[in-house]
Order: sequence, then C-alpha cells, then structure tokens
Amino acid sequence: MSLSEDVYNGQIFSKTAESVWNELKESYDKIDVSVTFNLYQKINSCSQSGQSLSDYYHKLNAMWRQFDDMVKIDDIVSANKSFQEHCQFLKLMQFLIGLDDVYVPIRSQILTYDPVPSVKTVFSIISRDESHRLHSASSSNVNKMHSSAFNSNTTNFVNGNNSTNNKKKNTKIHL
Repeated sequence: MSLSEDVYNGQIFSKTAESVWNELKESYDKIDVSVTFNLYQKINSCSQSGQSLSDYYHKLNAMWRQFDDMVKIDDIVSANKSFQEHCQFLKLMQFLIGLDDVYVPIRSQILTYDPVPSVKTVFSIISRDESHRLHSASSSNVNKMHSSAFNSNTTNFVNGNNSTNNKKKNTKIHL
C-alpha cells in the first residue's frame, strides 16, 4: 500500500503499524449518510427495464452487497437469524418488484410458495422459465415457418399452380 506524502508525514512518528491503521481508519473510513441514502434509493428504484434477467439480477446483487458492506449488515445479521431472513425477504421483494411485466405470471406463482424461496433460488427459477420460453418461442417460429411453407406448396399444388405445371402450360412452341 502507498500513502501520499502528506499522510506519510503525519504518520512518520507513529510507534506501531496498528496505531497508523487505527488513525487512518478513524480519519478515512467514514461513510456519509447521504451516500448510503443514494445507494438505497438506487436499489429501490432499480428495475429490469428491458435488460436481460441476468444483467438485472447481478446489478441489483452488486448494489445489495455494497449496501450491506456500507452499513455493516453482516455484523448485525450474524447475531440474529430472524433479522437475516427478514433482510433476504426484502431483497426478494425488491427483485420481484423490478422485474419486467412479462414475468407477472411466474412472479404471482412464486409469491404463493410457502416457505418463500431465496432470491438466488427465485433467480434460478425465473432463468429456467425464461430459457424455456425463449426456446419454445424459437421452436414455434421454426414450426410456423415450415408449416407456412408446406401450406403454400400444398395450396399451389391443389390449385394447379405448381411452378413446374405453370412452366409447361405457359411454354409455347413457335414454328
């Protein structure tokens, strides 16, 4: 670690490394309440807004970790399991609230679960649902394309519009 010259000069006559660290911590390890407020506001206003489910989850998770670190939530949580469960419940609600409307059906289903799953579990459930939905949609589009092409060719054949027949009918012999 390096120190600016001013900080170094202020600590040069300290007797132990511990006293240096304690003084630096006291001077610089301060979190302004407005920073905490702004981060919490960002967390509560965070929504998926068209980004991928994974990007939304990881962005929100990063802010939760930063907030927990800022307010030293781990120290509080380790002392009280019910408080830990409450914090996880709030994170789940924040995650579900921010999801795009396409997830309303699965969100409603998840809210009926007893006990309520963790945020990680819910993310996994919704990711699998999204993957299945996207796979089904792409398969459906391919099937529609094949079905449409089949119907078009069948209609042409039944109506006598087969391109081979049309070429034979339209071919005139000139002498």
